[in-house]
Amino acid sequence: METLTMVQPDVAERRRYPRWKWNAELQTIYVSSEGRRIIEMIRVVDISKGGLGAVTRDEHTEGEHFVLGLPEPSGRTRYVHAKVVRTWNDDTGPHIGMQFVDVPADLGVWLNSCLAA
Repeated sequence: METLTMVQPDVAERRRYPRWKWNAELQTIYVSSEGRRIIEMIRVVDISKGGLGAVTRDEHTEGEHFVLGLPEPSGRTRYVHAKVVRTWNDDTGPHIGMQFVDVPADLGVWLNSCLAA
């Protein structure tokens, strides 16, 4: 698992939780507008206790729900539900900002274990 590095907040930033840069590929599952389950690999650029930012293959819309497979240091996978709360495009492709839904109480512990690894 790649090491996380803290993102220095912008003075005007109003985030609830600190962010860490994290360059990782995650497997996700979401339901398309046609009702089909789609598996998509996303490239995570940052993560916090409340959510993550990623570059995606496909464009998405606010409100879409995902299941994310987060790797644990033990090699197991933790599955977390998230919803898209922001979308934008730039030179690197479509981006999404996701908020974790029903955050497990120990997600902070998971994040800390990643930071320690």
